[in-house]
Amino acid sequence: MSVRVGVLTCANTTGEMHCNSFGCLDAVNENKGAFAQYNDRGGAKIVGLANCAGCPTLVAPEKILQKIRTMAASGVEALHISNCMAALCPYKNKYKSLIEENFPNMKVVIGTHPSDDPQKEMEMFKGMAKDMLTQPQKTMADLFLMLAPKQ
Repeated sequence: MSVRVGVLTCANTTGEMHCNSFGCLDAVNENKGAFAQYNDRGGAKIVGLANCAGCPTLVAPEKILQKIRTMAASGVEALHISNCMAALCPYKNKYKSLIEENFPNMKVVIGTHPSDDPQKEMEMFKGMAKDMLTQPQKTMADLFLMLAPKQ
């Protein structure tokens, strides 16, 4: 019987960088990376995928617990905190402890897909993510100013 797993991903990575969790899902489907630990139990089966609550909010812990409560009700035995959260989230260890405290029967693992050089890849990802998330963007104000009559 396979291990029922869930993945908690970074809201910025999925929402702002448009990641569809392909690396995490590929690792689950192929039982690689952090999911290889379940091979002796028939592999991992993904039954839940959720974003964190976003950076940072006062209610993030409560919102994350609500999402994880749904995963627990769906039979998730192990929750994996995605590689993007591992690289970008300064609260990942706090969230891990919070989830472990509130769901003592759920194993919490930081990491998802495999890496030849995890530290190097994390540093590269941090730089890329920062560049992508802080690019100047056109806003409605720019459109308004462009269309406004010149005086």
